[in-house]
Amino acid sequence: MKICDMVQAYARNSGGVKTYLDEKRRFVLDHTDHEHVLIVPGAVDRVVEEGRAVTYEITSPMVRGAGAYRFIGRVDKLLRILGRESPDVVEVGDPYLMPWVARYHRWRRGVPVVGFYHTDFPRAYGRRYVERVAGETLGRASEWIGDVYARTVYRDCAAVVASSAELHEALTRVGVRENLHHIPLGVDLDGFHPRHRDRSVWEQHGVARDSVILVYAGRLDAEKHVDRLVETFRDAGLPEQVSLVCIGEGPLRTWIESLAHEDSRIRVIPYVSDRARLGRLLASADLYVTAGPHETFALSVIEAQASGLGVVGVAAGALVDRVTPQTGVLAAPDDPADFARALREGLRRDRNRLGREARRVVEQQFSWGVTFERLLELYRHVGASDTRPATLGGDAQCVP
Repeated sequence: MKICDMVQAYARNSGGVKTYLDEKRRFVLDHTDHEHVLIVPGAVDRVVEEGRAVTYEITSPMVRGAGAYRFIGRVDKLLRILGRESPDVVEVGDPYLMPWVARYHRWRRGVPVVGFYHTDFPRAYGRRYVERVAGETLGRASEWIGDVYARTVYRDCAAVVASSAELHEALTRVGVRENLHHIPLGVDLDGFHPRHRDRSVWEQHGVARDSVILVYAGRLDAEKHVDRLVETFRDAGLPEQVSLVCIGEGPLRTWIESLAHEDSRIRVIPYVSDRARLGRLLASADLYVTAGPHETFALSVIEAQASGLGVVGVAAGALVDRVTPQTGVLAAPDDPADFARALREGLRRDRNRLGREARRVVEQQFSWGVTFERLLELYRHVGASDTRPATLGGDAQCVP
């Protein structure tokens, strides 16, 4: 079987979607005889062939205000690649241009399309940004429009995958029910493990070994509420020996670095592409912290828990399922005072006990092997049963 992944949100310094796709390719090559094709944006047109794996990078402009992300607009190139590679199944990882390209390819070649719903975009992007610029009424309207669009894009897929119960519910609520599957993502249980703890790794970043280290790893942007995380940390009245380390890239990196010059308790580490190094950094911290309310699976949280960290977060998105009273503390979303309270409570808790319980839960529930076995079985199923013709018009028949 030849599997093709098409996605916009893939860049050298990007996060969960890139991790998922990189781990999928590794599993396909190490444990199957399948082929894997990846189509992503890039600075220039480039093709990289590595045995049964081929990566196409298509020249794409940067998305303003989105860090390292680019947007492919070349439909002709996408269609030529799909025609040349002739995959047996196409998975699309975003709801924008690529679903329509895959829809057309399905109409031409009869290739089943799987939509992976990585982000609840009507709320994470649409309503949030419109509300900030144009007010609550237009924000609600944009959310409604986004839900209609999501239904249009996903309802006639051969299959739709949601990685969290919240995303599954979001799609069900807007009318995407048939062929909807809940397949949680996984984690590298060996690479992210408490045994990698080494407090000396922090010294090269100017953090004393005896500091109590709060760590965040992910995109440094407003969507993740990193600005609120940093501001609450500064205003929460925490002891001087508590430090906050933000790992990643994004539009807010320069702002956080400017604060770090004023406040020695704050540190910024650029995006860590070496997964082993990231595992050491997480295992060597004391608590994982995040203020983002739109975590759709919270892969970085799972990696931190696998590394033996308790979590302080907000009671929204996937964190509601990922963080229990035995593994961390949750605050009300968009409530700086309550988030400050959660930070103080997390520091008072038995952090070793939180970390042990977090590791135990992850070991029981999350494995990349289980994730990809289920996904490949789904591919086989849609390849054998998806005989519906794709159409090029009509609300109910829009196929990514």
